[in-house]
Amino acid sequence: MKTRNIPLSRQEGNIIGKLGFSHLRAEIFLFRDDIESQLSRLFNESVILDCRFELCLFFGHNPVAEFSAFLHHYRNTDLQLKSLLVLDANEQVTPSGLLFSLLPLLRKEFKNLPVGAGTNCNFAQLTGRGRIPDLLIHQLCGPSAGTRF
Repeated sequence: MKTRNIPLSRQEGNIIGKLGFSHLRAEIFLFRDDIESQLSRLFNESVILDCRFELCLFFGHNPVAEFSAFLHHYRNTDLQLKSLLVLDANEQVTPSGLLFSLLPLLRKEFKNLPVGAGTNCNFAQLTGRGRIPDLLIHQLCGPSAGTRF
């Protein structure tokens, strides 16, 4: 939902709605100062599409304050979520420190919602720079994998 600057039209929503997706992915950039307008647009598009979202939360340098601002605006919507994905706007893979600082807050606010982390990159982007992060290798191949690319 972020790849274009104009909101989804009702006609576009009708076409996408006919595809029968269980949910769609949307990205919110919490380090920007337009969180309210991002959420408003997403809510309007969710009404048009009549579906839930996997919400990718991109955090900047002050994740706890950014999450607090997000919650302030999120609570004023009826946005239906399928899951949350925690990403760092400055890193290819979600740093463990970001997860440690946010997971208690996420679990408190979104008790029964699946929360994920990882990367917004494709596999080629990760392997093209040398070594794949150990956490990703572990998730893809199991703990015995130690291959360097």
